[in-house]
Amino acid sequence: MEPHVSNRVPRATTGATGRIDGTTFTRRTVLTEGLAKYDRTAGQTVVHRFIEAQGSVGSMSRFLAKLFENFDGIKSVSLYVAKNDKLEHTITLQKGDSGRIYPDANTAYTLCDKEDICSRAYDEFGVIINFKGTEYRFDLNPENTGFAQREVRDSEGMVGAFPLYSGSSRKKHGILMITGDDIKINGSNAEGATVVQESADALVSIARLVSYIIDNGYDTLTGLPREKQFAIAMDEALDAFYSKDRNCAFIRFDIDHLKDINDLDGHEAGDMALQRFSEAVATSLRLEAREGMSSDIIFRLGGGADEFIAVLPDVDARTAAVIADRVRRDVAHQTIVTCSCGVSDLRTILGDGQVNVDKAVKLVKEVTDKAAYAAKEHGRNTVFSIRREGAELVTVHFTQ
Repeated sequence: MEPHVSNRVPRATTGATGRIDGTTFTRRTVLTEGLAKYDRTAGQTVVHRFIEAQGSVGSMSRFLAKLFENFDGIKSVSLYVAKNDKLEHTITLQKGDSGRIYPDANTAYTLCDKEDICSRAYDEFGVIINFKGTEYRFDLNPENTGFAQREVRDSEGMVGAFPLYSGSSRKKHGILMITGDDIKINGSNAEGATVVQESADALVSIARLVSYIIDNGYDTLTGLPREKQFAIAMDEALDAFYSKDRNCAFIRFDIDHLKDINDLDGHEAGDMALQRFSEAVATSLRLEAREGMSSDIIFRLGGGADEFIAVLPDVDARTAAVIADRVRRDVAHQTIVTCSCGVSDLRTILGDGQVNVDKAVKLVKEVTDKAAYAAKEHGRNTVFSIRREGAELVTVHFTQ
């Protein structure tokens, strides 16, 4: 199935009292219907659920999937991220007839020109919602109840585009797009324009949480923390190591044959494999959370789409190798890929040396990469660790 093209909104309008960007709109300062029935309580309850969820993002897909749980009528949720001031599609989740939610790039809108709803919301930095023949445009605070509206042709159901941006700097991250029929907060009795107002209020807050996740160094595809968060975790690990003599282990995961999946089945299949892999690893690591100790965290780092490092506080390399082997088997069982694992720890990597965070990050990457490379050379889907023998670091194949 080819991706369908979003409806282009015509410039034709009906009797209006103002103009925005050369287009005539009917301007309203308050909702003309149902304002007395609009209660923010339900929407804010939903938002608080998302606030609680964003503290433990397993993957961006899983986070966005919560929209289907908290709103009725949603058919698809898409994430478009800004790259070189252009929007690129990264995730689309579709709700099937059975109620199952699954990634499906075929339902993504193709952004053909500046008239597409996502492009206009991004360029004009405002919320745009098409609902049953009317286009509503809000600023980034729809709870203020001010909006502009105009009639549009070929508008069925509801389509909304919500800008993603960094706080006060308003650096643009992209667009969150939602489609469906009569999208409402679960249990809402709102009707007409009030449905738009109520949904927009809650969805803008959720879009801000997505922006926060992106802005604080999280990968938009997998929802995993990236380099920025890895440096913070390394700083904490070094402080515990030098001040309290607490070790910290690292597992480097390289996905086997990811390039072949991209080449043979397309990048959508590769992206899906990355998402499933990330979820499998994150879930498996959490099972190893130890009482009174910090949880394990998996990071997606630069240098390659298939490179991930897990940080395991208060663990040595020997224990980490056991964990890595268990995670490796979980990945092979739960996903379509396998992974090669490289393991080491701070005591092995640093010895008696004193280094800063930047140097520690560099050393951890180099040493675990060496171990993961040895695993690949051995045939992949296995675990190698690095241990110290005198002044030398040597690779060792993990066996049960």
